Amino acid sequence: MSAGLDIHVTRRALLKSGAAGVAACLARPCLAAAPQTRRPNILLVMTDQQGLDTLSALGCQDVATPNLDRLARRATSFLQSYSTNPLCSPARSSVFSGRPTLETGVVVNGRPIRNGIPNLGQWLGEQAGYECLYA
Repeated sequence: MSAGLDIHVTRRALLKSGAAGVAACLARPCLAAAPQTRRPNILLVMTDQQGLDTLSALGCQDVATPNLDRLARRATSFLQSYSTNPLCSPARSSVFSGRPTLETGVVVNGRPIRNGIPNLGQWLGEQAGYECLYA
């Protein structure tokens, strides 16, 4: 106690006043947090040489793929698509850049995307605020 003040506050009174203070702060527009827009999580899974008949969710009885099956049930799957190139690296360069392989510079496997070509990681990372990882 300080300098002769005898203050007795019950736990219930303290909780009520604390709740009232929080409510008052949140009710004021200048103190309320800015509304956050909810962005979807994005997971792009690309595998080499994997057909639709290799997922148990799509009818394969020879192998169990429970994690991919769960993703397939909860996400968007592209079941009919076309490739820009029959080779994997050039095709991926087109997916990541939205450009044909001649523009990306990846015309054979083992080449990086040409410098100066913007890609999905840059668009989502720098411009949209996502944390982008590639593995």
